[in-house]
Amino acid sequence: MNFLKSLILAILFIVPVTLSYSQVMLKGKVFTPESQEGSNNVSEQYQGEVEYIPLPGATVIWKSGSAVNSEKSPSGTTTDAHGYFKIRAWNLGDTLQVSMVGYKTVGLVYSGQKYVEIPLNLLICITGVSGSGKTHLSKILIKNARNYKTLYSDRDYQNILDRFEDSDFFILENIDKVKHEKFEQELFHIINLAKENNKKLLMTSRKPISKIDLNLEDLKSRLNSILEVKIKEPDDQLMELLLIKIFNDKQLKINPNIIGFLVSRLERSYESINLFIEKIDNFSLEKGKKITIPLINDLLK
Repeated sequence: MNFLKSLILAILFIVPVTLSYSQVMLKGKVFTPESQEGSNNVSEQYQGEVEYIPLPGATVIWKSGSAVNSEKSPSGTTTDAHGYFKIRAWNLGDTLQVSMVGYKTVGLVYSGQKYVEIPLNLLICITGVSGSGKTHLSKILIKNARNYKTLYSDRDYQNILDRFEDSDFFILENIDKVKHEKFEQELFHIINLAKENNKKLLMTSRKPISKIDLNLEDLKSRLNSILEVKIKEPDDQLMELLLIKIFNDKQLKINPNIIGFLVSRLERSYESINLFIEKIDNFSLEKGKKITIPLINDLLK
């Protein structure tokens, strides 16, 4: 009898509470911390004043952490132009996952809130062969950033940790080019500091993260934990588009047949495409000749 009574109480009180959350609309905002340099009138030194930049287009989705919702279809939405979102709440203990390209994915365990603010931190490594557009993509990602600093690992690898602490958005190019124990140790600490202090870190590498030659095992682990954006070698269709664009940028008029001819013969790399068109352009200007298939064929030999 006591068991039956307990069961009835559970149905009357526990189940309605669980179901009530599915009727609640959870609202929130997704943003990224951004610091501005402010003047400290006492010490006359610069200090960071934190500002918050909204992130439109971030993905907000529920990930079930309970047996009740384990069979549910994923429920999600995206943030609006001001970084705000609205989504129907799931059960207590479920995880609200927020993600955006170039930013570290964040999971928030739901505890009955009606409004949440979720910061995303940029922590990314862009990988691709030379000339694939890594630097161009980096510039897009830092377009609205303040107080950022760009360093080239192969030139500026000494004392990069000190330089990192002076900026809120740190771009480190060509991390695969340096084979130096101190650099590996400092890069390891930089990744940790970026995670702990809401600083943005963007790295580039010619090699995939898994192929970078590293001695420090802890650094390998840290790099494998961050978002890797891979720029793959171009396929035939992309090569055609690239060739057309580069010829147009250089204001070179060519027969459309030349595009197909080059696609079937050039090496599949962005750098090779750019270098060969530069070679065609220089030769054509020097010799005063039109760009034709026979001319290109001679240059390919």
